[in-house]
Amino acid sequence: MARREAVEKFVVYAQNHDRIGNRPRGERLTTLVDPRAARLAQFLLVIGPGTPLFFMGEEYGERSPFFYFTSFENPELAAGVAQARQDEFQSEAWVGRAPNPQEPATFERSKIDRSRRERPGHRELLRLTHDLLQWRARLPALRDSRRSSVTVEVDERKRLLSLRREATGDRILAMCSFSSEPEVWAGYIPEGRWQLILDAQEDPYRSGEADGVVRGGFVELGLPPYAARLYRAVE
Repeated sequence: MARREAVEKFVVYAQNHDRIGNRPRGERLTTLVDPRAARLAQFLLVIGPGTPLFFMGEEYGERSPFFYFTSFENPELAAGVAQARQDEFQSEAWVGRAPNPQEPATFERSKIDRSRRERPGHRELLRLTHDLLQWRARLPALRDSRRSSVTVEVDERKRLLSLRREATGDRILAMCSFSSEPEVWAGYIPEGRWQLILDAQEDPYRSGEADGVVRGGFVELGLPPYAARLYRAVE
């Protein structure tokens, strides 16, 4: 029981305040990688067995930077912290100066812009996040956090990943690609009929309109760049 509880309490994330705020320019993942890679990260964050953590605005792909900011009352302390951070960044070969954490503008620039939720691209990512969380809440296989219920296979050469989770009467299969090129997954899938229920890379993403079936056995499954597909066993 202790091992199971440890998994349920394991919080996972693609980015958090430390990962972003400790970069000189405070860039979020959405500004650093291909949008398809960001959707893949979102997909795995929810489909995996850990408890997902979304950093403010990540659910819709916020792009505003998040800087390290302070409000020290002691001027010497504020200046010392700002200089120490700059010295650290320069020692790691960063070019340019990071924003002064004590400046009010640094805090203001770190605020999220919620109006992005209604813009193209962001609106679809928010819908994808909503659908992923709905499936996580509805499917027993995604609620079961036992280690024994999770099976992962990796093709390191092609940068492909297969993740299976199961619970009594329910099985799901996630097929993912970390490659920027189309690839073919060649391997064994448990017997049965696997219905595609979500394709995170459908363009444009349309909630509830995934369509496709995979038959169990040895398969050669073509996957697009940064594939993130969720299947459910229906037989």
